[in-house]
Amino acid sequence: MKITTAPLSREDIKLLKSENPMRYFIILFLMLLASLMFYNIYYGEPDSPKQVYDWDDILIMIFGVLFIGFLFFYLVYSIIKTQKDIASGQKEVLIGTLTDKNSYYFYIDNEKIAVLTVRSQMRRNGGYYDNIGEIGQIIAIERSIYAKNILKVEVLNELEKTQKIAVFLSQEDIKNIKQETKTSYILISVLTIIFFLALYFACTLPSSQSKRDSNFASPVVAIMVSLLTGGIVMYLLYANAQTQKDLKSGQKEVLTGILTDKKEIWDKTISSKYFYIDEEEIKLDNAIAISAYYKAEIGQKIVIQRSIKSKTILKIDVLNETE
Repeated sequence: MKITTAPLSREDIKLLKSENPMRYFIILFLMLLASLMFYNIYYGEPDSPKQVYDWDDILIMIFGVLFIGFLFFYLVYSIIKTQKDIASGQKEVLIGTLTDKNSYYFYIDNEKIAVLTVRSQMRRNGGYYDNIGEIGQIIAIERSIYAKNILKVEVLNELEKTQKIAVFLSQEDIKNIKQETKTSYILISVLTIIFFLALYFACTLPSSQSKRDSNFASPVVAIMVSLLTGGIVMYLLYANAQTQKDLKSGQKEVLTGILTDKKEIWDKTISSKYFYIDEEEIKLDNAIAISAYYKAEIGQKIVIQRSIKSKTILKIDVLNETE
């Protein structure tokens, strides 16, 4: 992230000054509230001469005084910093890639920057800054040096949209696809054996009450196992059919775009990892893809090569470092 300084404009100074009247009003209100509390402590009389204040009343008074004091000194400190900004006549300009954001913070090259705005700037942009800029874009943030008040947020470039092109499969691509196919065939063979064994036990096990009570010899369990393995086998056969279509077509698709987000979603004990290229979700389901998940950073431009039908990830390249 690049940080430079620039002179404050008249609009910037007006914007900084616009926040102080509200701070002064809150300070006067806190002083009035504190005066009432101190009056109640020193001059408020208990109901009877023998009665004293309860501990809960005393604790409420103490916390109230501490809270009011904290707000008072915070507001005074904020006014002092704002006056220093105006006296210096300078502001800082931060330029970098927007890697994440929410209603309260921008992350410029993964560095957190508070974007709580002053009232005039909020009105100008229709609310919070979460409607400005998209992840992956280069933005410039102008803010005061001492108070860190945001003065302006500007998008410096348009976000490149995802580009999809079809190219021919290389020999290495074909080898990787066939390797995954071999693994799935081995798994299909094992599951098919389990399927027929479970089906055999379901049809031949005695139906006596003593056998049905056994957790391992129950026909119901055998039927459930056969249904489960049969479903997995059907899915793997369908995936292999898609893979064979990819090999027959001899082509793959290449996606080029900005990595706008990446997530790891847990389902009980199983995790699934995803890339979001200009908001398009791409599941990472093999070793090549998972390795890239830990290397790539949000905001980088990446190229994903994958098969067209089965969507098998063949290669992921990072084209640039975040600025």
